[in-house]
Amino acid sequence: MKKILASIIASLFLSCCGTPSANTVNVKWDEYGIPHIEADNLQALYYGLGRAQAYNHGKLMLKNYAKGNGMLARFEGVRGLENDLLLNRIGLLSSSVSSKAQEDPQVYAALEQFVRGINDELVNHKEKLGEYAVMLPITVDHVINFTKYDLYIAFAMRRELSEKWPRVENVASTAVSYTHLTLPTTPYV
Repeated sequence: MKKILASIIASLFLSCCGTPSANTVNVKWDEYGIPHIEADNLQALYYGLGRAQAYNHGKLMLKNYAKGNGMLARFEGVRGLENDLLLNRIGLLSSSVSSKAQEDPQVYAALEQFVRGINDELVNHKEKLGEYAVMLPITVDHVINFTKYDLYIAFAMRRELSEKWPRVENVASTAVSYTHLTLPTTPYV
């Protein structure tokens, strides 16, 4: 019953809220550098989360999105080429051609606001991003592809990659079914 009630509340938050503005989200950092996000609704919360992460780790986020989207060789040359070739070999990138159709509409709306927060923050600080600034604007597909990369390559396949190469070819088909994101039941970060 609690899960149903939480889902209804989350749905109401998302359906009644438009695009977050500066009036609906406030991000404050404490003396330890930890962001505290106050938001009027769930979409504003994800917008604030995107801004906060981009403010603290913008260049690293762009590097990770390049890595998870098969574009690392553009920035790191031969060192990134192996990563890019592996992503193409296992078909991880081709498995997410239509992310919007695969995701729950509420989750996709929250991801759009998260990405909007990232882009709004980083567009004003391009000088800190170095060569990774050409990655802007980030899209929801960049985020989803990096999530797949992180889950299936960097985490699950790390040990098996060198020993069981044929198993890696099946990652693309399983990646689609396991990377759907879910919203938290309460709007706290």
